[in-house]
Amino acid sequence: MGRFRIHTEIKCHDDITSRINSFSKERIWIVADSFLEKSSLLNEYIQRFSSKNTVEIYTNIIPDPPLSKVIEGIKVYNTFSPTVILAIGGGSAIDTAKLIAYYAAKLEGTARPFFAAIPTTSGTGSEVTSFAVVTDTETNTKDSVVDDSISPDEAWLDERFVMSCPDKVTANSGMDALTHAIEALVANHADAFTDALSEYAVKMIFALLPKCYHKTATADEWHELLAASSMAGMAFQNAGLGISHAISHQLGAVFHIPHGLANALLLPEAIAFNMQDETACHKYADLARKLGFANFSDNNLTAAGKLLSAVKALSNEVGCSIKLKDLSISNDEIVKNLPVIVSKTMKDFTFPGNPRTVSTEDIVRIVLNISE
Repeated sequence: MGRFRIHTEIKCHDDITSRINSFSKERIWIVADSFLEKSSLLNEYIQRFSSKNTVEIYTNIIPDPPLSKVIEGIKVYNTFSPTVILAIGGGSAIDTAKLIAYYAAKLEGTARPFFAAIPTTSGTGSEVTSFAVVTDTETNTKDSVVDDSISPDEAWLDERFVMSCPDKVTANSGMDALTHAIEALVANHADAFTDALSEYAVKMIFALLPKCYHKTATADEWHELLAASSMAGMAFQNAGLGISHAISHQLGAVFHIPHGLANALLLPEAIAFNMQDETACHKYADLARKLGFANFSDNNLTAAGKLLSAVKALSNEVGCSIKLKDLSISNDEIVKNLPVIVSKTMKDFTFPGNPRTVSTEDIVRIVLNISE
C-alpha cells in the first residue's frame, strides 16, 4: 500500500455557513462561470461576504481554459490582490482559478492565498485534486499542472448549485465522475483506500445519476451525488486514471467535445480493453458482484462483462450513448487527426496509470470504435 493524501478539507451545510461568517476584513476574489452572474444563490454568497469584506467577482471563464485566459486572469488577480479566492463553477472555472493562483504565486514568489472551491457540477472532482488542465489553442494541446500547492484548501459542497444544472450537464458530469471512479479502481497506484472511495462512488452514481438526470432526486440525493463525485476525485488523485482520460483529453483539444461526454464514449472501450488484464478483470468482477450486476457464481470475465453492460445501460439512460459521427465529426477528420491523437495520448499524464500496456494500434482501434 502506497501513500494516500488529501489536502482539501470538505465542508457541507452548516459548516459552510459558519465558514462564511468567519471571514472579516478580507479581499475575496470570486472566480465563477459567467452564467452564474444572474444566479440568486451566487448573489446570496456575495451579499453575505460583502457585509464584512471587500468582494470582487471575475467571470471571464470559457470551457477548457486556454492559456490566454489564464494570463488575462493573472492581470486582474494582481490588480485586486486577493487574500481569499473562492472558485465557483464546473471544472473549467475551478481549474482556471487554480491556474491563475498557481502561476501568479510563482511569478511573484509569494504564497498563494486561502483557496476554497464550490463545484456546480457533480463530475470533475477538481475541488479536491492537485491537477488542473490548460489548453494551448495554437497547438490544440491540453497540458496539465500537477502540484500539491494547487489543491484548494477547502471544498464547499452546496447541492443547491448542482440542482439547477441542465440535463446534459448533469449527464456528462456524472459520467465523468463514473469514469474517474472506475479508472481509479484499476489504476496502477490503486490501494485499499482508493478502492473504498471508488466503489462507494460507483455505487452512488449508479443509484442517483438517473434520478438527478430525470429531476426526481431529493436535495439530499443531489448532495450525495455531489459527494460521490468528490470521492471519485479523491480516489483518482491518489490512484491515477487511465486510457479513457488519456484519449478524452485529446478528443477535447482536437474536436472540442465536452470532457464528460468524451469519457462517456470511451469508458466502455476502456473497460473492454482492460478486462484482458487479470487483476483489472478481477476488480471489475468484484465490483459487479457487490453492486448486484453479477452473480457470485459468475466467473470473473462474465461478471466484468456485466459491469460493462451496466455502464452502457446507464450511459444510454442519460443520453450519452452516441458516436463521434453524431457530433458531426467525419471519418476524414478523425483519420486526419489520428497521428496527433495517438502521439499526445501516449504523453498524457493519465496514460501511465492504465493497468494494461497500451500500443499505438490499441489507441487507433479505440478511437475508431467510438467513431461510428
